[in-house]
Amino acid sequence: MAAKKVRVFDGFFVPTGDVPAAFKDINVLQIADPGQAKTPPYGYLEFKSAHTPKYQLLKPTLDGQNLSFKTRAVLANSYEFRGTLPKTDYESVDELNHAAVVLSGTLKKIQAGKIMVEGKVAFGWFAGD
Repeated sequence: MAAKKVRVFDGFFVPTGDVPAAFKDINVLQIADPGQAKTPPYGYLEFKSAHTPKYQLLKPTLDGQNLSFKTRAVLANSYEFRGTLPKTDYESVDELNHAAVVLSGTLKKIQAGKIMVEGKVAFGWFAGD
């Protein structure tokens, strides 16, 4: 049986490499392909700290290899991301799991409409449970 091709737009992304201090507490970014998910949320930005809420993703946009999303605000805080997927389709989950960076771009933390922090963040990928 041939291995199933995998589209990176759907899954779990974990920060990798030199993560800016303001974003070191990110545990995982989960994205659900809006073509598959019928209703929001379209994923979450989740932090390691139990005291930090999950941020629900509003509908993410994939334009070619460019990915962007915003989160719902929680206590006047939200996040925005604009980045690039160097490759969107992989031959197998194994190939995708072994890719060092599958998404990179600029993440912004916004508080009451003002950019508080922004920095470059790279993500690896895994399929999840």
